[in-house]
Amino acid sequence: TKAELQGKWTFIYFGYTSCPDVCPTTLALLNKAQQQLAGEEADENTEYLLISVDPDRDLPARLKQYVSSFNPAFSGATGEREELDKLTKALGVYYKIYPPEADNEFYLVDHSSALLLINPAAELQAVLTPPFTPATLADDLKRIRERYNAINS
Repeated sequence: TKAELQGKWTFIYFGYTSCPDVCPTTLALLNKAQQQLAGEEADENTEYLLISVDPDRDLPARLKQYVSSFNPAFSGATGEREELDKLTKALGVYYKIYPPEADNEFYLVDHSSALLLINPAAELQAVLTPPFTPATLADDLKRIRERYNAINS
């Protein structure tokens, strides 16, 4: 909820635990960026959240296990399809679930690869698009926070 995002910086990534490539790569990069920031002011009060767009497979326990395998401090969340549709539409995030083939239970989910940065007022502050590196993510967070603090002090 918006109230849960207030008072801190939050990187939000929309993905799913069965993602074969983009999600694990992005979460690994976020982990390295967080490690680079450890102990710095920019790391204080910053959270990292994966919101699953595949609630049928990504039950809370699975989501928690998945995100914590990248970093124990990372969080995961999901919701009912209608809630996800409303949230992704409001934030301009794309995703589409492709139905499985008749003889196969496996299905793919197409989704945007952008990272969203939410400010302490629980507002969208920035949309960061690939390619990412841990250094650019860390630098972007520092720069955005400094600018935000200068404007809002």
